[in-house]
Amino acid sequence: MKFKQHATIYPTVGEVLNEISKILGTKPAYKQDEQFARNLNKLAIEGDFDHTLLEYMLDKIFKIPFLTDISDFGHTLKKYGENLIIYYIGMLRKISLDGFSRNESIPWLVEHHACYRFVMFIEACQKHYKPDVVNLDLFESEYPLRTVWVWLENEYPQFVRFKKQYGCSNSLEIKLQRDKVWKWKNGENIPDNETLWGKHGLLTQFYKKQKIHHYEIALINESVFFAKILQHFLKNTSSFNTFDNLQKMSRNQYIHQPDYSILKQYLKYSEIEAIGKAETYLVAVDDLRKRLINAKIICRSEKDDIHEIIMLAEREIDRLEGYNPHWWHISRFHGMWYLLFTEDFEKAIPHYKEAVRGVVYSGDNLRTQKILKEALTSCCTAYLEGIKTVDGKTLRPFLTKLKNQAIALGGYEDCVSEAKKISDTEILFWKNKYRECFRMVWDDQ
Repeated sequence: MKFKQHATIYPTVGEVLNEISKILGTKPAYKQDEQFARNLNKLAIEGDFDHTLLEYMLDKIFKIPFLTDISDFGHTLKKYGENLIIYYIGMLRKISLDGFSRNESIPWLVEHHACYRFVMFIEACQKHYKPDVVNLDLFESEYPLRTVWVWLENEYPQFVRFKKQYGCSNSLEIKLQRDKVWKWKNGENIPDNETLWGKHGLLTQFYKKQKIHHYEIALINESVFFAKILQHFLKNTSSFNTFDNLQKMSRNQYIHQPDYSILKQYLKYSEIEAIGKAETYLVAVDDLRKRLINAKIICRSEKDDIHEIIMLAEREIDRLEGYNPHWWHISRFHGMWYLLFTEDFEKAIPHYKEAVRGVVYSGDNLRTQKILKEALTSCCTAYLEGIKTVDGKTLRPFLTKLKNQAIALGGYEDCVSEAKKISDTEILFWKNKYRECFRMVWDDQ
């Protein structure tokens, strides 16, 4: 069963890691590390919460491109990555984006949360080198690489002499290398990690030929690294107001506002206009909630009427594509309809997969926990009734994914196993909760 893929409101954890790997220069081409590249793309598409995969991904993504003898910067960067994902998942639990779409969530996340975390991390790391970086302000220009090169030339005159000779003995190649450095300074392109820190990289050769002290090597490496990733960040977010906010935050001039006040500034429509635009859809969602969730009794005669409302709502979702009217509500109700009226698990589960994919990135934690519980009970019941694959995909890995999502978002209080993979005991445990989630449908009297 194939669905039209609708965007989640929050970017998935995989999408976030994918973007970070581009900024850090740690995303490999397939020919370099096919398994890592494949797993990263899978995370970006599925938004996985597989803890074993996440651990491996963090090790690969938050990795420094140079060796260091006196600094624990590699450990610091890895710890920053772990805390960043914990912080992001915490947002999914606390800040509901009900009424918003990616049109609002992306600029809000980039311009305010990402910028703030960036500034705090760089400033915390630079404190170790004060007063040696007192003349280095990476936030003074939209081209931080230019800033760091100027600082490097002023602080280390031998770098200027080295740069003039950098390259092969062939004068044309020397000129090409110098032109390349000049382009870096002017923001025309950004050097990759190999060009700077590889065996024949610019900085590697500088340290080797000029015999730079280990402390100074660590200082230069980290400063250039920050400038490089900051310029990547500014380039990748050039359509947003990132530079202005980075400057204000670094100068303590940024005025913090409540998240919802910021989000409303990005709204294309007023609240009244948005409700009017989606009125048919919202009425359908409300009607389905009354019939399937709140009604004391569900009668079999309602089957066709409820299905017709679901079909209407799905058509409205396509019509309101730019508005993103929280499509997972209908995915949930469609899956529930199959379970209540037909007991067809193989048709219900794909809808619940979609519902889970959407709701875990909505910030609506109460509803997230309800839908995760419904998905767990229905999928575990199906599994124990002999349904091992759905839509050609093995069901058990999805059960483990549901468990990890529920643990991460605080919906696994009844956990009977702390193992990362779901156990047979847990599957039976959730099967026994089926009737708590899905009531009987009564024949009409």
